[in-house]
Amino acid sequence: MLTYFDQSSATYRRCSLEDPKTDWFSYRSFQAALAQLFIELYEDELPDEEMLAIAKKVGFRYAERLIAESAGLNREAYHAWASAFPRACEA
Repeated sequence: MLTYFDQSSATYRRCSLEDPKTDWFSYRSFQAALAQLFIELYEDELPDEEMLAIAKKVGFRYAERLIAESAGLNREAYHAWASAFPRACEA
């Protein structure tokens, strides 16, 4: 897996090293890319306090919102939310 900033398109991208031409994600803002990474931390069950501390260190402004919005969602609702959340952080 490779996560990088593509200067030619001014986007943050992730792809497989085996297939670098196929994006797993592509976002216009650093906050959206961080949102995707923090969703992964959340799914790995990182404690909220640790996630908030890391967010502060890297400048992720939406950590509290991520924690609040994702809490208590059923599986289907969570997957829909997780798919949309990074784009909501692009504004």
